Amino acid sequence: MKISRLGCLLGGIALAMMPVLSSAGELPMYFASTWKAKKVLTEDMAAAMAKGSGLDIRPHIVNSNAELIAAFAKKEPAIVYVGSMVTAVLYHRGLIDPLAQGVNDKEMYTSVLIVPLAAENDATAMVKEAGTAIAYAKGFSSGELGAKAASDGQANIATETHEAALGALRSGKAKAAFVKNWWWEDNKKKYPKFKMLNYPGVSELQNPDNVLSASKAVTAEDAAKIKKAVTDNYFVFQVRSFRPFEASLLKGTLELMAKAKLDPSKYP
Repeated sequence: MKISRLGCLLGGIALAMMPVLSSAGELPMYFASTWKAKKVLTEDMAAAMAKGSGLDIRPHIVNSNAELIAAFAKKEPAIVYVGSMVTAVLYHRGLIDPLAQGVNDKEMYTSVLIVPLAAENDATAMVKEAGTAIAYAKGFSSGELGAKAASDGQANIATETHEAALGALRSGKAKAAFVKNWWWEDNKKKYPKFKMLNYPGVSELQNPDNVLSASKAVTAEDAAKIKKAVTDNYFVFQVRSFRPFEASLLKGTLELMAKAKLDPSKYP
């Protein structure tokens, strides 16, 4: 079959109008399992990043932190939008370069202690009394790290979410729980029989959220495109803006890990 010169011309124009994709092919953009409830939003984020960078960025929501960490251990081109704990682990292992952080007035958070309203206000005494019966959301700096750091690694009631951690406290299975300070502020009206306490040496340590990072296998040129794309499309991420991320912001999270007796080179 002969192909007309006009057909070739039109085909060439169509190809020219398509976005120029990375020579490395698809670039996965990873999200933690908590994003499953916002799957459409992750697709919108990845689409905006792809259009803004010219790279073939596709969203991937993992089932666990272990799966996400294993993906980056392959040392292949990838990016990730996640909170402090996974970012700290990947950075400590030399697997990522943090690029930018979404700013929304809650981009830094802490871990706080939740106890029954009738309990005393001595946080240290309450944790000591609770022993291993302290609930937390596994894989969260505000949950697992806060609980284990406060209890010298003894906290032993792991749950999937902050809600589940307080469910354990409500049922009596746990005597205390650790959650994110901003989550408590948003949800405290649901728990009139509980109160929040700051735990010394834990609640003053800040942890970064909304962090976009690239694996070491992403080229400097592509990393620059990614950084510009997220900066230009901040509104898709439902934040006020993106700012350059300084690795020093992970200091509090890594300090919590040390207090929790968790080794970032081996976690999870």
